[in-house]
Amino acid sequence: MRRERYIVLWPVYFDSRRPRREGRRVPKSLAVPNPKLDELIRALNNLGISDFIIEEDKRYPHHWWEPSGCVSIPKVMSKSLLLKKVAGELRKLRSQEKR
Repeated sequence: MRRERYIVLWPVYFDSRRPRREGRRVPKSLAVPNPKLDELIRALNNLGISDFIIEEDKRYPHHWWEPSGCVSIPKVMSKSLLLKKVAGELRKLRSQEKR
């Protein structure tokens, strides 16, 4: 697997409880509190992205003591666009769970 051909998504990118300096990559208005790896996977599936690699045993470097896992996706669009799409889908999933 060549790194430059993949986009790595960590759950912390979408965590509204974290400031940007601790890893959040989307605006707070798009973020959700405490996202999990399985939610990230469901969001990707809902977006029609099924070609990804799940790495459950990985830890985000800034929070090395917290197991989180990550997902590697072949690069088909810019990372910023992908982050916004996934964040929107995570918010949709969370709002459906509350009903």
